[in-house]
Amino acid sequence: SPIEHITLSFDGSTKESFEFYRKGAKFERVRDNFLQFARMKKERGSKVQIVVQMVRMERNWNEVDDFLKFWSAVPGVDQVRIKADETNLMQPDGGHAPEDWKYPCHYLWRGPMYVKHNGDVYPCCQSYMLDMAPVGNVGTEPLADIWDGAQMQHMRRAHVSGKAGEIDACSRCFTTIPHPLLVAGSLLLHGRTVRNLLPFVERLVYFSKLPARLLRPPRQAGDKKSTPKEELVRIEPAPR
Repeated sequence: SPIEHITLSFDGSTKESFEFYRKGAKFERVRDNFLQFARMKKERGSKVQIVVQMVRMERNWNEVDDFLKFWSAVPGVDQVRIKADETNLMQPDGGHAPEDWKYPCHYLWRGPMYVKHNGDVYPCCQSYMLDMAPVGNVGTEPLADIWDGAQMQHMRRAHVSGKAGEIDACSRCFTTIPHPLLVAGSLLLHGRTVRNLLPFVERLVYFSKLPARLLRPPRQAGDKKSTPKEELVRIEPAPR
């Protein structure tokens, strides 16, 4: 089936910050490819939803306004998003506190899984970044079998029973564990619908009186952010 939604990650509005976070990538080449993709979408009248996203981190937080101004003016781009760094994967002492395992991680039921260039499959991108062993390889077995395989089932049982901290990668992960009500609701909807609704849910949580913990990742007591305190997410509409 045709692609209906794509998020283009471009973590910086300068060559220095972008190439620091995207090792091996060339700022001008990636930017020009994104611009060409958006232009082709516009010219062909495609309905694919294009989101250009930057994760706000230590070296690019002061580039947010320039990023929004540039990409919001690009025809063919539907949304421009600024996301807070929710994972803190580079913190050696990072990880969930014991009380965070009150709720299981939604990735194990909702996905998406992470597939490397060599076919190795991981439960999520965080598990790959934290050097977890792959749970399978698409070159030797179907992805559906890996999804329902013994290793995935073992992880799900651990999370449901509150023992997720016994899984090494999970114990060191610092990503968001949303409230089960949000997870349950997402399971009732098509993945495309969830992706399209997510920006609106984020804005609703931020601008309303709903508990911010629905989207905010847990932090350790000693966690100190080096960037200014800003909102969890900024979303700007762009010309179609």
